[in-house]
Amino acid sequence: ITPVEWVISSLRLEDRPCQESLFEREVSIAGEILKRARAGDKRGWVIIDELFHTTNPPDAATASQIFLRQLWDSNTVASIVSTHLFSHAETAPPSVQRLCLESEVLETGKINYTYRVAEGINTMSSVNELLVESAILDCVPLESENIPI
Repeated sequence: ITPVEWVISSLRLEDRPCQESLFEREVSIAGEILKRARAGDKRGWVIIDELFHTTNPPDAATASQIFLRQLWDSNTVASIVSTHLFSHAETAPPSVQRLCLESEVLETGKINYTYRVAEGINTMSSVNELLVESAILDCVPLESENIPI
């Protein structure tokens, strides 16, 4: 393990009413990370859960792509970044290791979350199962069925 001299996490952030929205906090922390990465004089470690998830999806996609390109270019920062934007993992440079938590669909149609880390990108959706569990949807539709919007 390579020693680091600083650590920044973006986990369980809270907004600051009348000061900063949650998205502004995320952007502020991302700016601090890049400031340290650009300095390049000290090694750092970053962990971010659901990058820029507190804004609308198009802005989240744009902001996170701009941020990630710069983070991934750094030779002094190691990071773990989770995102629900599959395209970011799919288009990341080869130096970025793609890891996911495994899950599988059981014969009953329910999803089994193994919580095992594996290489790759997990694109399995739990939305139908959660909608049924919450009584928003009567039953899980077949893959061939479209849910009316």
